[in-house]
Amino acid sequence: MTLDMLMSLFKQLIVVFLAAATVTVGEAKGKAPARKAVKSTSLEDVINPTDYQATFQALHVPKMLPAQIYEMSKDVVVQLTSFDAQDHPLMIGTGFFINKTDVLTNYHVVKGASQFRILTYGGIEVTNGTLYTWSEECDLAIVRFSGYYSKGASGLVPDSNQERVGELIYVVGNPEGYRASISGGLLSAYRLNGAVMQVSAAISPGSSGSPVYNEYGFVIGIIASTDVRGQNLNFVVSANSIYEALGFTNPFHPKGHMTGVTKGVNLQPASEPRAPAPASIPAPEYIDVDPNTHQPISKSVENVLHLGFGS
Repeated sequence: MTLDMLMSLFKQLIVVFLAAATVTVGEAKGKAPARKAVKSTSLEDVINPTDYQATFQALHVPKMLPAQIYEMSKDVVVQLTSFDAQDHPLMIGTGFFINKTDVLTNYHVVKGASQFRILTYGGIEVTNGTLYTWSEECDLAIVRFSGYYSKGASGLVPDSNQERVGELIYVVGNPEGYRASISGGLLSAYRLNGAVMQVSAAISPGSSGSPVYNEYGFVIGIIASTDVRGQNLNFVVSANSIYEALGFTNPFHPKGHMTGVTKGVNLQPASEPRAPAPASIPAPEYIDVDPNTHQPISKSVENVLHLGFGS
């Protein structure tokens, strides 16, 4: 669900539930229908800003089918390639538009780059990108592009800590360079106080920065890494981490944004100094993939795969 769609929905709800409801109770022969005013359902009884899923269920907002999520996202999700100053490719990953000009991705996809290129679902190449803001600790970055305006944008979930373990999720990205691919799975667990989520959807090198959608079409986080020692042990930087690390304002949460989620969290690549991994998460190993041969290149003795192509 896009941000514009969500804002429109909530505006409509406010209008509907602030108005007094009336019901027709009967009609006598030859008389106008008798109408009885009844007290409207309180807005507060229906809209709970700290539990959007309960609100949507109460209002019978339908969940989206995988095909609908794909159709919504295909013009939003892009393949992102970073280049050094000599125009050599460093990493190929995924990003997605959060507004008409800004693409959200992982910091490790763009680290050390001087130039950026995106390739859209429709085959449009855009090269005039600049690194706008980033959080190295939380492995997040925004690249701003000029001269191109996205047809759409994906909205972050109001509060990713409200997602339910076991719910269906969908990843749209560019695994191994196969553009605009969708896969499905489950939200497997929360890690690091909700700064990180674990999901089971199939991902591969090239999936870094892919949006992870819930069944309402919200982005609950972005793909960042996987544990190569197991199967479908994939890790997502949560929407709450994105709000906090990049200083986003959340218009749908009473506090404006989540606080404390990323405190003490360090999701930097293994080449950076980092504290010992918590017992609940395996010690990571970071492996990149050469953009020409697509062969993995081990970069450390740890165990999490940063999902981008690169040397």
